[in-house]
Amino acid sequence: MQEPTAFNLDFYDFSAWRRIIRGWRRANARSTGKRNRIRSTRTMLQYPTRKLSNIRRISKWFPQTINNQTILNLATRSYRIRY
Repeated sequence: MQEPTAFNLDFYDFSAWRRIIRGWRRANARSTGKRNRIRSTRTMLQYPTRKLSNIRRISKWFPQTINNQTILNLATRSYRIRY
């Protein structure tokens, strides 16, 4: 098991990261064809406040390798990623 990686993102960068994760999760759920998985994906990604969104752990369903690729993608697109 890998140690979690911590990143500092401002609101704009965090929103971009979150959109990528949401898209990956939706595509992953749709690929299974199971309606209940698609429905649970929609509800688990909806939070009314950023505070709740910040503390929600995604490591159980979002692989570390894909997260690293996502962060690298954002960094190459001039987002401010700070370790």
